[in-house]
Amino acid sequence: QPATMIGNMEDIQQQDYSGTLVWDSYTDLPGLDLEEMRFKITPFDAKGNGLADSTYYFHLDNNRIPSVQIDPLIGEQKNDITISYHLSDSEIDTISLVCEYYNPLSQYWFEATTTGDLSDIINYNGTIIWNSYTDLPGAADSIQFRIQPSDADPGLADTIIINLDNVGAP
Repeated sequence: QPATMIGNMEDIQQQDYSGTLVWDSYTDLPGLDLEEMRFKITPFDAKGNGLADSTYYFHLDNNRIPSVQIDPLIGEQKNDITISYHLSDSEIDTISLVCEYYNPLSQYWFEATTTGDLSDIINYNGTIIWNSYTDLPGAADSIQFRIQPSDADPGLADTIIINLDNVGAP
């Protein structure tokens, strides 16, 4: 296919025969993530076409990554916590989510036990339920909770602080 090039591609003088070409790949292949791509150049002059040459295979990644915004939660939360989110992706791809919480005792992020769809998401405004008591029984602390969206590539995550009280009644 003809390529959309940036810069002068005509009347190149002999002193400029070596150089760099810039391909506007997003204009030609918007949103695509292709593992085996090649690019061919064929010079020509008034006498006709010259000898073509092409690149080796390369990975072209024109996928724009998604992002997420999590609605803040007000007040103390416990047990099953409904978390609302809003996704954004310029290419309107199908999105998957990874939900994690930060355990302040171990100082590690762990996959959260959730209820709700985490894959094949096409509705960009949704909710998941974090089953916090399964993950942190007896916890009473400010807990970080994050969601990371992904399509072909991991996207931009968002994190909120949840005031968690899974201690229960005295």
